[in-house]
Amino acid sequence: MNSLKEYTIHRFDGQSKKIQDSVVVEHKETVTLADGTETVFAVSPSHLDLFREGVLIAQGDKKIKKAPHSRCSNNSIIKGVEQLSSISELFNETGAVHIAALLEDDKITRFYDDISRTSALYKLLGSLSLTPQSATKTSILLTSRINAQLMDAVIKSGISSVAAISAPTDKAIDMAKKKGVFLAGFVRKGKMNIYCEEFY
Repeated sequence: MNSLKEYTIHRFDGQSKKIQDSVVVEHKETVTLADGTETVFAVSPSHLDLFREGVLIAQGDKKIKKAPHSRCSNNSIIKGVEQLSSISELFNETGAVHIAALLEDDKITRFYDDISRTSALYKLLGSLSLTPQSATKTSILLTSRINAQLMDAVIKSGISSVAAISAPTDKAIDMAKKKGVFLAGFVRKGKMNIYCEEFY
């Protein structure tokens, strides 16, 4: 299924003109949980196998094999977050998706985009389950804010470092402190706010 759909629109910039515009596709995906409950999600129609796997991990129905590791350096985290918007063709075409990426040994090795910030992270979790990371330094990078739901998914990934372009919520900070997850927000213009330093 295509992730883009073309529309003829009117653009006004002092005067009106017709142009073709690429718009992101919203797909309804049903996932059956371990208890038989069916849940419907609005997602981008790509990597749906990874998405379903990630949902089961986030719900606690499946586990990711955790490998010992440390987090990436502050400078590589800042550089990685600043690269996020340029690595997604879908973001560049539409400006309508979030991105979740894995930074391994200071390089982005995989990323997933989706209309939902949660679904983008679930796709990343699914990929970690099916193709585990083996790097010694890892961090999850996000183009969104970090709320409790996303922090819970990060914790279940076994990766104890997450950084985002936007802010965390209070509950996300509390969860990070309790679980020892490195948490950074407002990663932009060569700076970041560190809300929690990890412990091992």
